[in-house]
Amino acid sequence: MVALDGSADGRKLTIRLRDSVLFERGGAELTPSAMDLISRLGGVLRDIGMRVAVSGHTDNTPIKSAAYRSNWYLSTARSTAVIEYMIEHDAFPPQLLSASGNADNMPIVPNDTPENRARNRRVEFVITDEGAIELPNASAPASTAESTEAASVAVETPAAAPADEVAP
Repeated sequence: MVALDGSADGRKLTIRLRDSVLFERGGAELTPSAMDLISRLGGVLRDIGMRVAVSGHTDNTPIKSAAYRSNWYLSTARSTAVIEYMIEHDAFPPQLLSASGNADNMPIVPNDTPENRARNRRVEFVITDEGAIELPNASAPASTAESTEAASVAVETPAAAPADEVAP
């Protein structure tokens, strides 16, 4: 469900959430439990003033939906739903957020089994200190290592536990 991945230089942290944690199958509307998880994660990320790039990913199965013309549309709608929620409900500074959709073009595993396709359907939060800002009433950490520790706290909630990959 949740995976953490840090860069070797300590300047980037990726939090990876399976789509099933956030959305109904084939949809881009956040579930109530997703809203709670995004609010907890967003609160920690907002307070450290780091840049967060949210990207949506799908598997290679073409979507069959009147709402989404392709996996490009679905993956982009999902990342957009996440950042809009963070801005509207968590007072996240919009200048620190970006959304992108990657469809099935950046798989983390081959799309050769149902389990692997499920792993590829995900939303990633890539947190970097590039373009970080100092927020009023919040002290930004001195290093990305400190922010990584803060982000890990957000994921250690009852909804999810940090791990390389936690099966649903």
